[in-house]
Amino acid sequence: MADIGNQNIVFVFGAGTSREAGAPLMADFFDKARAVHSRLASDANAAKDFECVFKAIDELQRIHSKTSLDINNLEAVFSAFELAALLQTNNEIFTEELIVSLKKVIARTIENCMRFNIEGSYSIKPNVVYEEFAKNIKKYIDTGYNVTILSFNYDVGLDFALFHYGIRVEYCLSGYLPRSGAVTLLKLHGSLHWRVCGSCNDVVPMDFHQYFSNRKLFSSLDGYLRVGLVEYNTRHDACKGSIESNCFIVPPSWSKQSHYKPLGSVWRQANNALQSASSVFVCGYSMPSTDEFFKYLFGLGTMYSSPLQCFNLYDPDSSGGVVKRYEEFLGPGIATRFNHIGENAGKFSSSISHIDNILTKNINDLKLVV
Repeated sequence: MADIGNQNIVFVFGAGTSREAGAPLMADFFDKARAVHSRLASDANAAKDFECVFKAIDELQRIHSKTSLDINNLEAVFSAFELAALLQTNNEIFTEELIVSLKKVIARTIENCMRFNIEGSYSIKPNVVYEEFAKNIKKYIDTGYNVTILSFNYDVGLDFALFHYGIRVEYCLSGYLPRSGAVTLLKLHGSLHWRVCGSCNDVVPMDFHQYFSNRKLFSSLDGYLRVGLVEYNTRHDACKGSIESNCFIVPPSWSKQSHYKPLGSVWRQANNALQSASSVFVCGYSMPSTDEFFKYLFGLGTMYSSPLQCFNLYDPDSSGGVVKRYEEFLGPGIATRFNHIGENAGKFSSSISHIDNILTKNINDLKLVV
C-alpha cells in the first residue's frame, strides 16, 4: 500500500449531491413538498403536518410588503419559523408544535422523493451515484488517505451507501472514540436518522443493522428508504434513557447557538479537519448568503492550517453567482488554488470521477517517487 502520509482529504457536501437521487434543493423544496402532500392526502397525520406548515407559510406572505423573504426556500422558512416561535409571534401559528410539524414535513418530503435501488425481493441498495462514491471512499481509506466529509444534508443517501459497503462511519457525536479505518462523516445540520436521548440530551444515530433486522420498520419495496419518522423503541446504551421520536435536524441559517451542546463536538471536529486538510472538494454546496455558518467555520478552521494543494468547487450553476460568492469569500492564500468545475461536469455524478482522477494521480505520483 502506498503511504500517502498526511494527505487529509475534506469533502463538503450540499443539497446538490443528492439532487440526482431525487432529493429536493432548498429553493424548490416546497414545490416538492406540495406534490408529496397530494400523494399522502389519505394519511391524516401527514396531512395535518403539511397543512400546518403551509398555513404558516401563507401567514409569512404578510412580510412581503415590508421585506424580502423567499417563502419557497426551506432555509428561509425554517429560520423564520424558529425565530417567530422564539419571539412568540402570533402564538396561534408560530409555535414549537409548528417546528415539529416542519421537521416531519422535511422528513416525509425527502424520503418520498429520494430513490434507492431495489435488488431482489427484500434487498435495498444505495442510489447509483452514492454507490460509486462509497466504493471510491473505501479505496481511498484502504490506500491510506484520511477522509472527512462535512455534510449540510439531512438525508441518509451517503450514510446508507457507506453502511452498505461495510465502511465504518464516525459521526463524532458526544462521547465518540476515534477509530482507525473509519470515514469521518460530520452532518453539520443533523440527520433524519438521528434522535435525542430524553435523559442526557445526547444525539443518538440510528443503528442501520437494527433497522434492517426489523421488517415491520422496513418500508423499502417501493424504492424509498424511510427512517425520519421511525420510532426507535429502544433506549440509549450510555444512560438507558428513552430515545425521542422526532428526528434531530437544525435550521440551515441564522443562529445555531441553541444547538451547540448536542452538535458542539461535530463542529469542533469539522474545525480540526479543515485545519489539517491538504485538499478540499466542495460538491453541490452553493454557499447561500443566508448561511454564514460555513464561512466562519472555514475561516476559523483554516486560520492556522498548512497551504492547501487544491480547493475544487463542483457546481453546475452557469449564472456565475455561485462562483462569485466563493471568489469573494476565499482569501488570497487559497484563491490561487481555487478551481470551479461547472455545468454538466459540475454535477455530483461527474465530480466523482474527476476527484478520483486527482486522488489516484497523487497515489501514482508517490509510487514513482518511491
